Amino acid sequence: MSKASNSDESKSKARKPKRSSRSVNRTPSVSVDKLKQLHDTAQQFEKLQKSLLKTPGQAYYVYHHPTHRFLVGEAENAALYGYTVEEVRAMPQSWASTHHPSDLQKIAAATEKFLNSGPKARPMELQLRVLRKDGNYEWISLHRKALERDQTGRVTTELGVARVITREIEAIREMRDSEDRYRTLFDEVPVPILLIEASGGIVDANRAAYRELRVRSGALKGRNLDQIVTHADRTVLRAELRKLKHGRSGPRVLESRWCRDDGSTFPVEMTFSAMPESGLLVTTRDLSDRESQQQAVEQKEECYRGLFLNNRTGVAVVDMEGTFLDLNPAFEQMIDMSRDQLMGLVLPDVVTGASKSAANQFLRRTKRSGEDQPSFELELRIHGNGETLPVEVMASILEGETTPQRRAILIFHDIRPRKRAEAALEKESALSQVLLDNAPIAIALLSPQGEVIRFNATAEKLFGYTTEEVTGKVLWDVGILDTDEIPRSKKRFQELTEGAPFVRATFTIRNKEGEARIVDAETTALWAYGIGDFVISTAIDITDRRRLESEVIRVAEAEQIRIGHDLHDGVGQTLTGIGVLIGALEESLDGEAKADAARIRELVTEAIGENRRISHGLSPAAVKNRGLAGGLRLLAETVRKTFRTQCECELDPNVGWLEEEHAIHAYRIAQEAVSNAIRHGLAKKIRIRLILREPGRCGLEISDNGTGFKTSDLKDGSGGIGVRVMHYRADLIGGELALRSSPDKGTKIILEMLCGKPRNVGLTSENSALH
Repeated sequence: MSKASNSDESKSKARKPKRSSRSVNRTPSVSVDKLKQLHDTAQQFEKLQKSLLKTPGQAYYVYHHPTHRFLVGEAENAALYGYTVEEVRAMPQSWASTHHPSDLQKIAAATEKFLNSGPKARPMELQLRVLRKDGNYEWISLHRKALERDQTGRVTTELGVARVITREIEAIREMRDSEDRYRTLFDEVPVPILLIEASGGIVDANRAAYRELRVRSGALKGRNLDQIVTHADRTVLRAELRKLKHGRSGPRVLESRWCRDDGSTFPVEMTFSAMPESGLLVTTRDLSDRESQQQAVEQKEECYRGLFLNNRTGVAVVDMEGTFLDLNPAFEQMIDMSRDQLMGLVLPDVVTGASKSAANQFLRRTKRSGEDQPSFELELRIHGNGETLPVEVMASILEGETTPQRRAILIFHDIRPRKRAEAALEKESALSQVLLDNAPIAIALLSPQGEVIRFNATAEKLFGYTTEEVTGKVLWDVGILDTDEIPRSKKRFQELTEGAPFVRATFTIRNKEGEARIVDAETTALWAYGIGDFVISTAIDITDRRRLESEVIRVAEAEQIRIGHDLHDGVGQTLTGIGVLIGALEESLDGEAKADAARIRELVTEAIGENRRISHGLSPAAVKNRGLAGGLRLLAETVRKTFRTQCECELDPNVGWLEEEHAIHAYRIAQEAVSNAIRHGLAKKIRIRLILREPGRCGLEISDNGTGFKTSDLKDGSGGIGVRVMHYRADLIGGELALRSSPDKGTKIILEMLCGKPRNVGLTSENSALH
C-alpha cells in the first residue's frame, strides 16, 4: 500500500507542472500527426458522402419543406431516373409530375402524416412509382427520416433515401405466384404429405394429412412426428430420423401406424426425401386398404396419360444435349415423324435452318442453368405436316437431377392461330396508320407532361412541322400557340390530370410560317379509358368557316343598319309628318272631335319615340359615335325609360379603347343579355359593368335578379339561339364568355376580352358614375 501511495504521490507531483503550464498558456497544443489524422478523417467523410450520393440504384437527399427545395442530392435523385435537375424543374408540377397519377393521393397523405409525426416516430417507408425519362415507370422504396422540426414539432427538414426496387417487386410477385402454385399443388395432392425438420418437428401438412388424421386445420404444426405414430413405432422412427440427419442415403421408406386424435390407428407407408435446402418431405401411403392404393396407382397412370400421352400439346423429354428420350403421340403428329424415327435425334434435327441457331443457343443455356433458372421459353419453326410449323417451346429442367443426368421437359405449342392473329393485328395496325395519316383532322399524340410523341399528316400540314421536328418537345415550346393562349392550354391540360376525360376549346394557332389559323380542338386523356398514359388532341381548321360566318354576321349587321336607317329616315319622317298634320287638325276642331284628334296625336308621338328607339337599337351608331362605354350607357337609359326597369351602368375609366368591330360585338352581347333578362328572366334590376381586369384585358358583366335557370339546360346544344350567338360573337373577337345562373338566383354573363390603352384618361366622374 505504501508503494502505491508513494507512486501516486510521485505521479501527482509529476502532473502539477503540466496543469500550471496549461493555466498559463490556454492555446491547445495539437501535434502535426493529429492534424494530419483529422484531415484524413475529414477526407474520408467527404469520400463517404460522395459515395453515398452516387451509390448505384439509390440516391440520398436532404429536403427542406418550408422552402420546397433540396439541400443535398437533388441532382443525384434526378439522375436516378435519367433526368437533369433543370428538366425536372421545367415540368408542370416539378417532381410531382414524375409520380404516377394513381400514387398522387397516397403520396400526399403519407407526406402529411410524416410531417406531423411525433419526435419518437420511426422513419417512414413508402413505395411509389416514378416516371423515367425513357417513358417507363420504376418502383421506388422511399426511406424518410426527420432531421429538424419547428417549435410546433412539425418536420421541416427530412433525410431520405430513394432506392430502385423494380426488380425486387417483380421478384416478390413471381415468388408469390410460385408460392400460390405450390400451395395449390401441395393441398390438392390426394395423399397425406408432411414437411418436417430433421429432428421430426412438423413444419407443414397438406389437407389430406389433416383429413386422414382427423385433426382440425393448423393443429399439426408444432407437433413432432413421433406424436402421431404409435408408441411401439417411435423407436424405429427416431432411428430413421438420425440416419437421415447424418446424411445417410435416401429416400428411405418406413412402415408404421398413425394415431388419429379420436384414438383409432391405421397403417401407413412413409417415404422420407431430403429437401433441396433443408428438412424432409414425408409422403405417405395408406396401407389399410390395398385396393384403394391400387386405385391411386390407376389415378396416377390416368393423370400421366392425360398430362403426357393424351395431351393435345406436343411434349418431349430430352437430355442436356437435346437428344429425345421420350415423347407423346401429339408431338409425333405435330412433327410428322414416328417415335422410332425421333428417338436418338437431337432438337436441332427437327427445326428449320433459320431456327437451328436459336435451338443450339437454347441447349447451351440449358446446360449452364442452375436452380435459379429452371425454365426457358423460345419460338422455333419445326418441320410439320408438309409445312413449316411455328411453335412456342417451353422448357423446364426436372428438379432433383444433376449434370450430366439432368433432363428437360419440352412443351411445344402450335402458335399458328396466334401468328395469324398477330398478322391480322399488324394489318389492322397498318390500316389504322393509314386512316390516321389520311384523316381530315389534325391529330397529335402527347405524353401526360405535354410532350409530343407524333403528329399525323394533317397535323404536319396544318402546323408546318414534321413529327421529327417536334418529337420530345413540350407542346407549349413548339411555337404554335400565342403567348396569351399558353396558360389557358396548360390549365386545360391540368384538368385532364385531375380526372377530366376530355376538354374542348377554340383558339388561334400559328404555323411554322407565322400564318394565323383558327382551330376547334378537343383533347382526351386516354388513361381515363384504360388505354395507357397518353393524351390525344384533335384539331379542325375552322379558319375559312369562321371567315364565312363572320361575313354572314357582317352582312346581317349591315342589313340591320339599313333597316334602322329606313325606319329612322322613312317611317320616322312619315310619322313626324302625320304628327304635324294631326296637330294642325286638332287646332281646327272643337268639342269631342278635338279630343279625338288629341288622342291620335299622342299615339303618333309614342309611335315616333318607339320607332326612334328601335332604329337606334338596330344601328350601331351609338357605339360608333360614343364608343362601347357610351353605347352601354345609352342601352341602360333605354332599359329604364322603355321597360320601366331599374338598370345600373358602371364604367371603369381605365378601360382602354377597343377596335370598332370588337366594340360592336361586345355591345350586341350586352343587348342580348339585357333582352333575355327582361323577356325571359322577368328581372326587376339589371346591372351593366365594364371593368379593367389587368393591363390590356377587361371584363363586361351583365347581371340581373331574375328567375334564373339551370346552366345544365344549355349543354349539348339545347340552349337558345341567343346564347349560342353570344358565344359565337365572343369567339370572333378572341374573348371568353361565361354564363352563371341558378333557379331563383338571377343570371350573370361575363365577357373577358382584350383592350388597348385608354385614349382619354381624364374621363369625368359623370362618365364613370352609376346611372
